[in-house]
Amino acid sequence: MDENGNCKHIRALIDGTSDATIYKATPPARQIDDDDIADEIEALEAANATFSSMSVAAIKDQLRLNGQLLKGNKAEVVERAADAKVFGSLPRCPECGGGRLKVKYVTKAHGGQGFFTCPGFYDDDTFKFCHFTATFVDRIPWQEGNKSSVAGPAIAQ
Repeated sequence: MDENGNCKHIRALIDGTSDATIYKATPPARQIDDDDIADEIEALEAANATFSSMSVAAIKDQLRLNGQLLKGNKAEVVERAADAKVFGSLPRCPECGGGRLKVKYVTKAHGGQGFFTCPGFYDDDTFKFCHFTATFVDRIPWQEGNKSSVAGPAIAQ
């Protein structure tokens, strides 16, 4: 592992020194300045504060509405929800269509882009492996919703 916690093969993919296949998508040109970094940090802190004040069930309702992974303790779901709210929700894997993408950020000012992987997914009782990797994916805008819109229509009694 390197100083950022990346395995050697991931570091080689990030650095471009690996001959493994990486999903070819061209990221938009982005100039990063100190104001961008400060804005990202401020937006993440505000989102973290918002989600930290909510119950785990309410956070998971928001994650469910946006098609995101629900598992984890409160700190993990708060971090996942804040990241998705600021940078957009992670889409399903564009290669296998069933896996949920995971992202590892290389720098502090990342703009929601990093090193994306898909571990695969369960199809009925069989696990389907996927070896998708990418350094850029189009993220889906975060949807706000209240509990009634997430849980479905209210049932009259």
